[in-house]
Amino acid sequence: MNIIQKVLFVSAISWLTLFASSVKADHYLTCNTCTTASSMQQKAAQKVRTMTEGSGISSSHTIHIATFAKGFVKSFSVTSRPELGQGGELETVVVARLAITPAHIQESVNSGYAILNRYAFGVPIQVPDSSGFNTAWDLARNYSNHDRFDDWFLDAHPITYTLSQFTSIVGGMFVGGLNGLEVKFVFPDGTSLIMIASSTGSNSLRFSYKERSSRDANGNLIPASGKTVSGDYSFTTDQGLQDFINILAQHGIQVTVIHGSGWMGEGRGGTVTIVPFSPR
Repeated sequence: MNIIQKVLFVSAISWLTLFASSVKADHYLTCNTCTTASSMQQKAAQKVRTMTEGSGISSSHTIHIATFAKGFVKSFSVTSRPELGQGGELETVVVARLAITPAHIQESVNSGYAILNRYAFGVPIQVPDSSGFNTAWDLARNYSNHDRFDDWFLDAHPITYTLSQFTSIVGGMFVGGLNGLEVKFVFPDGTSLIMIASSTGSNSLRFSYKERSSRDANGNLIPASGKTVSGDYSFTTDQGLQDFINILAQHGIQVTVIHGSGWMGEGRGGTVTIVPFSPR
């Protein structure tokens, strides 16, 4: 056996010894943006790859992924093993297969979803006049109002109590169970916006404004601070268009309205094209 063969033999023995190592563990993940079992499977595989990439250790994991936005959970059996690539470099091979979800985990997710759907995330929340926030325009055009609105919601709405109930039901299994969940708010003037939940601790919750989510009473996008309007806009009445133009003017936005075939008029509204004003 020449020296090269000896080196290869010793290396092979070392790799075999390294590959024999094994790790087994259960993990609980929340993915409220996952909408299919396939997207959950990809997340499970990515979780294990991130943990084991380059470690040289074979491992076996059970990954439970819940989406409380939809109220379902999937479990996956995920294995990883190191292999030598064609160039002699270490590669990690990860395989994720669908597994049976234990009944107690499914029941926990079902109960957590029911709590959230009933008290916070199931239907739009009506913002009263007493809140001091009468329109989504004030939040879309003024970012300094976001934290104030968040504080009002946490104080005025039983969301904190809801979070306590949710935590007691789900327990410590699924950390960040509310992360990514969306809440729609409707203001007295019919405008609306969406806030996204982000838990910063077991009993702490904050909401952030979802960009481009503010709409007027007719469903038209309210431009963000520093932005203007450009495109087609629909209104159920002629007055709705006039109100929109007036509010734009109040915020320093001058526009030109182009009435095309989609505009019915005579009080019935319709669709128009609105573009930034350009003086000739």
